[in-house]
Amino acid sequence: MQFARRVLSHVYLGPQYGTLEKAWHAFMQAADRLSELHMELRERLAGEDSEKVRSWQKEAFHKQMMGGFRETKDADDGFRKAQKPWVRKLKEKSYHQARKEEWTAANREAHAKADPTNSSVCVCLWQVKERYSKALEELNRCNPRYMEDMEQVFDLTQEAERKRLCFFKDVLLDIHTHLDLSSKDSFKALYQDLGQTIRAANETEDLRWWRNTHGPGMSMNWPQFEV
Repeated sequence: MQFARRVLSHVYLGPQYGTLEKAWHAFMQAADRLSELHMELRERLAGEDSEKVRSWQKEAFHKQMMGGFRETKDADDGFRKAQKPWVRKLKEKSYHQARKEEWTAANREAHAKADPTNSSVCVCLWQVKERYSKALEELNRCNPRYMEDMEQVFDLTQEAERKRLCFFKDVLLDIHTHLDLSSKDSFKALYQDLGQTIRAANETEDLRWWRNTHGPGMSMNWPQFEV
């Protein structure tokens, strides 16, 4: 609007006249109207579209007293719960002890083979390996349940993410529609009216007006003898 007023002041003070001056005025009026349409668009983006996002955020994410969102905590708790049986097995003393014994026995056997004078060293490595293998086997039996539980929680988070992605796609499509001023009747009318006014500019008519107003065709007020 300020641009239109500034340019229009130059038009008023400048040399333009006739139908071409009307075309300049039409441009400034169109700029004013276009500015109004942009303000309407701004209000829609800041109001309708922003409110839609705020409403979705309130429904999709619930803040907690201690900070963060309940949905995030639920997802973390779900993954932690799914991992718990497997992690418990992993931390059991039987598995780690068997692993340590297997490593120690293997080292002793290696030293015994490297030292020919220590041939009497007899390490029942196979027994230790057996205990280690059983502990590992017991741990691996938990793998299917671990995978199943983790996948269930993952699917829930995927569904929540799918809803979020779909929502924002719809919001962006709404914004895209609002940005398309060419689809608005008022914008089409503005464009058509401006075009008609510009095409109506007639150089022949303007030149005739100038000739009759400021040129040879103007009425002459010749000096007269005054008594």
